Amino acid sequence: MASVDKKRKIDSENRIFKSSWTESYFVVQQADVILCLICQETIAVHKENNIKKHYCSKHSSKFDGVVGQTRTDRINSMKQEIVAQQLLFKIGNQSAEGVYVG
Repeated sequence: MASVDKKRKIDSENRIFKSSWTESYFVVQQADVILCLICQETIAVHKENNIKKHYCSKHSSKFDGVVGQTRTDRINSMKQEIVAQQLLFKIGNQSAEGVYVG
């Protein structure tokens, strides 16, 4: 009898974003993706190992020295930049919708 290989579906594993990852790896969850605050890349799989690998391979040399309140302030600043950028795009799209190009 041949065994049937079943592929795991990541979305069915109920992975939950942990807020401690923000402080450790400079990431936030937006919608259903994890976003790196530093380079604004998305991390596909909601696993700490994937997030840690991204941080360590791309950002740890620059940001490991940022600790304590300075780190928290930097994270909050980066979050505000992301929100401002998204708001700018939203406002831009709304004003572009009213413009007729013929």
